[in-house]
Amino acid sequence: MPIRSTAINRISLLARQIGSQFIEIRRHLYQNTEIRNKEQKADFIKQLHNSFGLEGKQIAKNGYLLELQGFSTSPVVALLINIDSLPIARGLENLDGSDKIGTLPTFLPDIYVAIGLGVIWVLKHFNKDIPGTIRVLFLSALRPNMEDASEIIHKGSIENAKAIFGQYVDPSIPVGSVGVKFGPIFPSRDTFSLRITDKISDTVNSKSTVDQIQVSANIIIALNQLSTRKIDPLRPADISIYSIHSRESNDVLVDSVLLEGMLRTLDTEVQKKFPSLIESTVQGITRAYGAEYQIEITNVSPILVNDQATTMNLKMAAEEVLGKNQVNILKYPRLGFEEFAHYLKHVPGSLLHIGTRSNPTTLDRLQSNNLNIAKLCIEAGVKTLSWAMMRFLNKNQ
Repeated sequence: MPIRSTAINRISLLARQIGSQFIEIRRHLYQNTEIRNKEQKADFIKQLHNSFGLEGKQIAKNGYLLELQGFSTSPVVALLINIDSLPIARGLENLDGSDKIGTLPTFLPDIYVAIGLGVIWVLKHFNKDIPGTIRVLFLSALRPNMEDASEIIHKGSIENAKAIFGQYVDPSIPVGSVGVKFGPIFPSRDTFSLRITDKISDTVNSKSTVDQIQVSANIIIALNQLSTRKIDPLRPADISIYSIHSRESNDVLVDSVLLEGMLRTLDTEVQKKFPSLIESTVQGITRAYGAEYQIEITNVSPILVNDQATTMNLKMAAEEVLGKNQVNILKYPRLGFEEFAHYLKHVPGSLLHIGTRSNPTTLDRLQSNNLNIAKLCIEAGVKTLSWAMMRFLNKNQ
């Protein structure tokens, strides 16, 4: 491998050279809706790899894998790129395809794809100087369906990887900077579907019908109190109801109500207790009112816990390639959730937070058409992830 300072300078130079090129690639993905579904996006990625003089292979249902092998086959380090599109309404000023200087309207996975392609383009210039194998996986991660992740995990595409890296666009971090977090960063997410029904089917003629709306209201109040009354306050947890449905009725009581919600926590023990806590609470209230219930609880994603050693490597790499002032050590977890957590159950890894905040006085939501992505954002991601993988391989060969 080249001397460290030479490798860092070369990565920085290459990232600057292709910054505008991959801004154009991202613009192309954004403006051409016909390649926004994951099947056509995978084909587009394959065509670009071929134009780089590289060949990869299809993995999972709609994924694509590319390997860069250096002077040895091991160790192996992986980079996960999410290719699923999250449609976000464009602002009127962007309908003609024009952009503000140095910025682009947001379309989150297109940012990830552009950074992933940039990493491949940079590292292919190192060719046989790579001290191992770099594996880049472009994958679907649709919520809550994790079929691709399950196939990747169980069919061996990451089984021999010593580390895996991911990326996350973070509007709380200034553009051109990145962030890392040691330990847990995103909570687990379990969803539940709860239907409240009446034991008596004839709600019109019966003298003892149950008001399902009243029962549901009491259940909502009780569930919202679980995290403060039944769970240790030093173990953060959250229960949220995000959907309530019943049939329309003007003169009779409804015969059923459907509640849907989610459970989030950063504590594995609390996550294990959630299902029994919810069921016992619902059971007590429905029994008191003479109602019945059916409940289904689904685990969507585990707690995302960044590996200590891999995160330290990521931090050091970012400081070396961007400068210490451009690296934020994140103190607190985020409230969202990331499918990347599924992979960290099998391979140690860490998630890089890439800053997008261009105005210090405002903070745009992550999935907002006001979120603008500057060239510096893509450059910072390409530089950090390229050097983090090279650095990891060099230290673990």
